[in-house]
Amino acid sequence: MYGEGITKIEASVLKFGSNDVNPPFLEVIPCAFIIGIICGVLGGIFVIINSNMGIIRKKYITTNWLKIIEAIIFSILTTTTFYWLPTVVTNCEDDAALTVNEELVVQYDCPSG
Repeated sequence: MYGEGITKIEASVLKFGSNDVNPPFLEVIPCAFIIGIICGVLGGIFVIINSNMGIIRKKYITTNWLKIIEAIIFSILTTTTFYWLPTVVTNCEDDAALTVNEELVVQYDCPSG
């Protein structure tokens, strides 16, 4: 135990078989920066919209039953949007175009092949 390097952590409760996924290379770093920038901008937009919605809520939603109705409407709209969005926006690609870790990619609502 002492003096030996740890090569693989096997302390998880659930075992899902072998770990044969290749680690990412340096080519994914620009994509990570782009995703970080997009998420930062979207987070800033969320803060602005949430602040304005807080002002509107304080002005118009004054009773407890209006708060409950608002929460119900918001949850129905969110659930409906995220349920139907994948069926509206489909981007089916040919399986031959998938070159990296093909076994990990699942194309939702696309025909095989």
